[in-house]
Amino acid sequence: MTDSGSLQDSLSAMGFIELGLALTALCCYALAFSGALRLKIRGSAACAAFLAAGGFAALTHPWVHGVILIAIGIAGMGLFVAIVWGLSVALGLGNRGSREALPIVPVEEAAAAPDPAGVVRVVPGSPLHSS
Repeated sequence: MTDSGSLQDSLSAMGFIELGLALTALCCYALAFSGALRLKIRGSAACAAFLAAGGFAALTHPWVHGVILIAIGIAGMGLFVAIVWGLSVALGLGNRGSREALPIVPVEEAAAAPDPAGVVRVVPGSPLHSS
């Protein structure tokens, strides 16, 4: 039997616990690299990913197939991120939120400008117009 055939046999023999550990490892791996979380939470997620991946590999028969499957999952996540980043650059979506400095208005010009909230115009037929 070829190696890919025995890897497929390992996949079909997996139970709920093995698949749960694999999902936990991949989700915690993604959280560990998230810039939206604090450093302490990312460190905890990295530890959880490492432990879940180790548990997954230990419960998979043979354990080498567990390591290979986790590596394929991580590589798949990396490929997905690379494709999304490439599409974002190709479509110009990365420049939407450019951080340009706002122009500085001198105090004299700001004081001379009329206050837009000071002038209220009531249009007939509007909800503010009372007949």
